[in-house]
Amino acid sequence: MKYKEMDLVVSMHNALMALMMAANSRNLIRQFSLKGCHLYFHDFLLFLRESLNNREYQKFLIYAPPPGKPFFQDVLDLIFVLCHSHFILPTNSEELELALKQITEREKHRKGTTLSQLLLRANHALTEAFKKHPSGPVFKAVDIIRNEEEHFFDPLQQGNTPEKEWSIVWDEGEQEITSIRMPCPIMQAVINRAHITEEFKTFLRSLSPQEHLLFINFQDRTSWKEHARSVAIEELARHAEFAQNFTVVTLAKDTDFYNQTGIYQGVNQAQIFIDHFNQHLGDEITGYYFPPQLKKELFPRFMNDLLVQIHACFFDSKEELSFLERLDFIELAYHFIELKLLEICQPSHISFSSKDGLDIGGTASIGLIALLTIHHKKKWSEKEYDRLITILFGPTLMNRERVIHPERFERLAFFVKLLEEKNEYLNKFATLYNPQTLKGEINLVLH
Repeated sequence: MKYKEMDLVVSMHNALMALMMAANSRNLIRQFSLKGCHLYFHDFLLFLRESLNNREYQKFLIYAPPPGKPFFQDVLDLIFVLCHSHFILPTNSEELELALKQITEREKHRKGTTLSQLLLRANHALTEAFKKHPSGPVFKAVDIIRNEEEHFFDPLQQGNTPEKEWSIVWDEGEQEITSIRMPCPIMQAVINRAHITEEFKTFLRSLSPQEHLLFINFQDRTSWKEHARSVAIEELARHAEFAQNFTVVTLAKDTDFYNQTGIYQGVNQAQIFIDHFNQHLGDEITGYYFPPQLKKELFPRFMNDLLVQIHACFFDSKEELSFLERLDFIELAYHFIELKLLEICQPSHISFSSKDGLDIGGTASIGLIALLTIHHKKKWSEKEYDRLITILFGPTLMNRERVIHPERFERLAFFVKLLEEKNEYLNKFATLYNPQTLKGEINLVLH
């Protein structure tokens, strides 16, 4: 009450009131109240953004709160906690898992079924179910047109909420890396300029000295559509304030080389393909970006040895690779590179992010999970299977009201099928990694 005239205090008060209304179960069903929980949570995000853009808050960041007034330090700490929780908390997805399970019930888990079969059956069931319903993306577009407000790219304010999805555990639980699904934390009004959101910057500030976020950016930095976003997030990691807790690596997933189109479509000679791949990985012009400290660790020895070993292990070192084999080769290399990045950076959190973090993020997560579990012949429980389906299909269903893009799913399915055809493949890469790196256990059930 003493500071109720301050804009920052008013904004934080409104944010907390909106959050409390969103948490009230009496607001779960919209027809019983003027606003539902979802709309109250959106209000919370708006008031939180208002607080982060407040000049008093910005002044506290630069000069620190007045030492004789602990109230302002409490306000600053509260803002940090809210932003940290916004990115790091897992969502309660029981209702979504149940809905997906009901849709895919006739394709449910059977004993002895492989992971690729599970994914294919679930995708088929969901695709067939959505054929009977109106187009979700069309209705989303109509909603935007009907809204008279000015719109720009700002996924964190447009319902695409970050969430902790799964984790990798090493050393019998001594080390854990959690996977955070998030869209690119960018505001963008014009195509050639992009700005990092204050929510994400505050999240990074809230990390303890022991916490580290490894951010894998799958956007195409060679494309005029995605260049500004990629550069903005890469430059943030070079900022002195965030460098200790934040690392960005860009592995483009929409280039001609990644899709093996254009001049690369007819290049069947394996050695030429591998040479191209090696050159692309080390050159930012082709869509890849590694910070200088990581380049020293990865180039040239590790990358050379990795590509040679993938060729030998999965393709028997044959002289020619078909179009589909080259696509699988690239997926394998990406996931083995991700595994090496985890070993080098030893982060506490990892994010597989793209423009929206939906189709690409989901398939990338399942791909790395498959790499670490199929080798160990993991038996999936019914609960774990439901969670896998939710990780893959849930975010796209909730944010775009559709199944994930067919091309993204097909690449994942072919990749998983290739892993299942090989026995104990990780053993052949033992010389490239620390022994513990290849023994990571996947935890899908988070609390």
